Amino acid sequence: MSSRSEYYIACVVICVSVVLMALFFWKSGAIDDTREHQRYIESIRHLQASDAILDQHLLRLRNGSATSVDNVNQELAAINRLNAIIARPPEYIAPKGHAILMDILANYREVMERKKLLIERFMAENANLKTSIVYYPILSQELIDSLNEIEQGKPITEKIQVLLRDILLFNLDTNPALGLSIRNQIGRLDAAGQTYLTDINETSLHSISGIEDLSLQGQTILRVKPGVDSLIGELMSIPITVELESFANEYHRWYSYALDRAKFYRLCLYFMVVLIVLTISWLIIRSLNIRIRQATKSIEEQRDQLVVQLDERKALSEVAMAVSSVGNVDTVLDTILQKSREVVHAEASSILLLDKEHNDLYFHAVKGTVSESLKGIRIALGQGLAGHVAQTGKTEVVADPYNDPRFNKQVDIETGFVTRSILTTPLINKDEIIGVLQLVNRQELDSFDENDILLIESFAVQAGIAIENSRLYSDIKNYADELKVSLDNERTLRVQKQKMGAYIPKEVVDQISRSHEEKIALGGKVVRATILFSDIVGFTRLSERLEPEKVVDFLNLYMTAMSDIIEQEGGIVDKFIGDGIMAVFTDNEAEHAMSAVRAGVRMQEAVDNEREKWGSIAADLAKVEIRIGMNSGRVISGNVGSEQRMDYTVIGDNVNVAARIEQACNPGEVLISLSTYEDVKLRVKSTEMEPIQVKNRDQAVLTYSIHSLLA
Repeated sequence: MSSRSEYYIACVVICVSVVLMALFFWKSGAIDDTREHQRYIESIRHLQASDAILDQHLLRLRNGSATSVDNVNQELAAINRLNAIIARPPEYIAPKGHAILMDILANYREVMERKKLLIERFMAENANLKTSIVYYPILSQELIDSLNEIEQGKPITEKIQVLLRDILLFNLDTNPALGLSIRNQIGRLDAAGQTYLTDINETSLHSISGIEDLSLQGQTILRVKPGVDSLIGELMSIPITVELESFANEYHRWYSYALDRAKFYRLCLYFMVVLIVLTISWLIIRSLNIRIRQATKSIEEQRDQLVVQLDERKALSEVAMAVSSVGNVDTVLDTILQKSREVVHAEASSILLLDKEHNDLYFHAVKGTVSESLKGIRIALGQGLAGHVAQTGKTEVVADPYNDPRFNKQVDIETGFVTRSILTTPLINKDEIIGVLQLVNRQELDSFDENDILLIESFAVQAGIAIENSRLYSDIKNYADELKVSLDNERTLRVQKQKMGAYIPKEVVDQISRSHEEKIALGGKVVRATILFSDIVGFTRLSERLEPEKVVDFLNLYMTAMSDIIEQEGGIVDKFIGDGIMAVFTDNEAEHAMSAVRAGVRMQEAVDNEREKWGSIAADLAKVEIRIGMNSGRVISGNVGSEQRMDYTVIGDNVNVAARIEQACNPGEVLISLSTYEDVKLRVKSTEMEPIQVKNRDQAVLTYSIHSLLA
């Protein structure tokens, strides 16, 4: 074992010994909880108070101010609980003090047991005395009442009253002379009873018996009271308080001793803690001195390494900034070659890229003394170290190239360069080899080390990213140009569609948009639809009274509001006919009728809501009303006209029926045909109207007036 190991073992032993001693002093000097001391002292004080209260309850029982013994029993129970607490002195009391306290407690328990026995005797004797004291006045009054009924009993009643007074006084104050007087009075009362009650009858016999009972009770009181007074005096003289005071004083003495001992041990503990701190500090300082000497040497060695690493990080940072900038890829690759050559102290560096068409490598960028002579040289895959790395994808380091069969001497022959060491690593993009990065002739060392390999592989990654960024930038630029052309075309089509939508139906505009440059053909197809007609009641007369500008302003507001409702409900405004509107609902086979009815109801509601606004243009417009009629059935929908000029519309007999229903409609009403009603009857509230005649139809058309929509 070395001297240094022995030194550390000795230090550990000393520290452990000091810590153990400190723990001993801490444990010996600890008073765990001052609250325990407070509880114990409070228990002693409560015990003294309980004993005093017990004496007060006993005195009240004796003088008659208390009749129940419950308070005495409760106080005895409290004393028993407190006795149980003080029977276990706290652990911090020294063993000797504990023994002394237990001796005092033993004496106290003996005195307490004696007091409990006296209390039991007192309560029994006092109960007898109280019974006699309570019964004596009652018996005296009964006897006086019976003696008052006879003439001979009046002198005796006076003696009874005097005796009763003396008995009650005797109960309150023990006076031997008064007791002797009472005995004499009892004797004279017995004699008087025999002398004066000579007339023997039932009343006399009862009175004689009462006098005997009264005498007996008086003698009982004379006999029992001194004993009760003696017991209460003995109880009051028992030294419970003295014993408890002695116990409390002794406890305080030993508690003070425990505090003094704790202070002493704490001082020892503080000394040991200081000793531990000093010992540990000395060990730390000694250890730090050793480590400082070692660290100083290590810092000097690492300082040079940090300078090298700083140069490496700086080079990597510059390369990363060059890669992140959107610039010329050749400039970025030149930066990578220059920085990689500087940080590993290589004589030359080059990047060879893979030509997939010719399946070979070519020098894309070169830094070094023979850079110009290398440009244009191509190396086949698998040829030389560069071709080998391009095939395997693994970094290769060769310390003596001329003795490695993979080395291609032809390049040195053509350039006159002498290769002493080579580091070659692949350029990889998305798991695909795109070229190699090669550094030649490590200066100051015979070959490249592991740190050089890691560093150059990092540069190779940056080179791969730069090449990929260049390709992505080119692709994105081409895509952006194509996207710009596409967006310009789309914007032009959108503007054209918006312009056409103001003059022709939306369906025709959509058809034009879908067909793009294809020619729109004439023709149509048969569809089932609901046709809606509406017009303004009395508009011709109204327009004659208004200025043309106001008529146009009103029509624009009116047509816009009605068209919006029709389109919101899925309809198409086929055409505006003066003040009239023709709309077609064909979107949904099952719902177009309900959509048309809902649009008609909303149009009437809109007219009611907008009248006040229209009235601001002209007063007559505040009274505007419209008629709405509609019919459902099969119609022909399509483009009608010539190749040069055509309209999208619907034609057929059902269109004519819808127009005729609108003409027969009342102002402010929505009138529908039977065919429309069949599709919506479960969802509207309506009234059947008079049938109407339609041109070219033999049968009249049934119509229904819509009142409201059902929820």
